Formats: sequence, structure tokens, C-alpha cells
Amino acid sequence: MRGIGQHGVRRILCVFPRYTSSFGTFEHAYPLTGGVQAFMPPQGLLLIAAYLPADWKVRFIDENIRFATDEDFEWAEAVFVSGMHIQRQQMNDICRRAHAFNLSVALGGPSVSACPDYYPSFDYLHVGELGDATDELIERLARDLPEVELWIDHGANRAEAVAAMLARHPRAVVVVGSETLGEVRALADIARARAGRIALSLDFKGDAFLGPAALLDRPDAWPSRIIVMTLAAVGSDAGPDLARLAQMRNLAGPSREIYAAGGVRHLADCRALAAAGVSGALVASALHAGKLKADDLGEIAGL
Repeated sequence: MRGIGQHGVRRILCVFPRYTSSFGTFEHAYPLTGGVQAFMPPQGLLLIAAYLPADWKVRFIDENIRFATDEDFEWAEAVFVSGMHIQRQQMNDICRRAHAFNLSVALGGPSVSACPDYYPSFDYLHVGELGDATDELIERLARDLPEVELWIDHGANRAEAVAAMLARHPRAVVVVGSETLGEVRALADIARARAGRIALSLDFKGDAFLGPAALLDRPDAWPSRIIVMTLAAVGSDAGPDLARLAQMRNLAGPSREIYAAGGVRHLADCRALAAAGVSGALVASALHAGKLKADDLGEIAGL
């Protein structure tokens, strides 16, 4: 059984707060138990994560195991939190950290159900058990969160320039082109600071790769979003380079999203890209030429 979101796919970060140190949580006994790291599993939040619409993307973090990072918050569109009274301070801290990234935060569980006035900073309070309120929360998140994510390609090739751009536009994605990178280390410096908010454009002109040759040998250094740019096909009627896209997709591995750039002509090309496992495409030329219509964009959004 799952909820249904009517207004698009969402990325939800579920964060279970660390337990406050106390006699009752038995944490001083953990070293005697051969691997136990927390008082009890986060069953309620796991249930909510499993109930979310099947096409929503979910990342789950138990802060008794590891803390949510900046990259986790940058990836997310909204944050779910749950806990008991003993975790009240930590729940409010997760809300504060999420708000620093302009994220909406929903809180459920026994503490807020008993004392909702403890949590004035949260954007959504889920009081009670799984049910109609859960469906309404999913519908509100599907409707209220912004549909558009702004990608900025401004020639940024240093960590300082990317940080400055994201300081002005904290929910944007900054495109870093291989053509302007001096070395792989520059990408590593950028990714270390803002991995969740950058996309790497692998730029090709004919068979030539434009950028540090070593970059193609280091897919481990690539961020989660990769643009495969065929410069010679931009504005042409050649169609996307499916062979190169497949090659880069194999290099990138299943955890990264691949985006096609150059040569996309019409809806049929978009269907072919989706069938090939490509996550999206740059389609400016097709839009300007009128070869992609509003109805086509609606279908593409559902591919």
C-alpha cells in the first residue's frame, strides 16, 4: 500500500534523530553487544518512507549511525523527521539545518502527536497514525514544492565561483563544463564542497573529448548528475548520440543520472532517450524551432 502524489516526483530525505544520552537508552552497553549502535530501529519513519509514492526518491538517514550531511540536504526537496520526547532537541536541530537549505520539513511521531506546541518551527506537523493525514501531507508536498529546478551554466570552474553562485541561488544546480576544467583536482575541490548541487558536463567535439583526459578515467570523481554534450550536434538535425550516451552511462554507473545535450530534434528522440535510460535532455533548439510543443513537454515529463 502506498500514497499517491498527483503533482510530480519528489526527493524526500528522511532523518531519524540521535537519542539523547541517558541511562534509559543503554548506550554505555553498546560496546558489549557486538555492533549495536542505537536504542531501537526507526520503525515509524521507515513505515512512512515505504508508504510514499513509488516514483518518489527517498534517502534515509539514522543519525544514531551517521549524521545527515550538506550533500544530503542539497539533494532533497523536503525532509521528514520523527521521534520521541527524548529526541526533542535533536528534532528541532534537524529542522534548523534543513531550513538553512530552504527545505520544507515535516514532523510526525509520538512526541509531536502528544505535544505539537513543542515544535513551532516545522512546516508540517503530522499528528496521529498513518492514514488520511498522511495522504493529505503527501498531496500537499506534491502540490506545494516548486516544480522547477534552475540549472546555471556560467563557466564556473573553481570551488569559490560555484560557492558564490549557490550563495545567490541556493536551490540551483551549477553546471561545470569539462572544457573549462584545468584538472581533475579542480572538480574534486568543487564536489567536496557542493556535490549535491553541481552537474558535470562532459564536452565532446567529434571524437575529441574537451577537458582533462584523466577525467574520463575517474568516474569516481564525477557528481551524481552528468551531461553528455555533443557540441557538433547542437542546433543540428542529427539526433542524439545514443552510442556515446550509452558509453558514458556505463562509465557513470547506475547511481548517476545522465542527461543528453546536442541533436535532440523531437518527441521521438526524447522517447528513445528515455528507453535508453537517459534521465533528461537539453532541448532548447527543438523548442525554438517549434518541433517540440506544449503537449510534447507534458508527455516528456511523464517519461
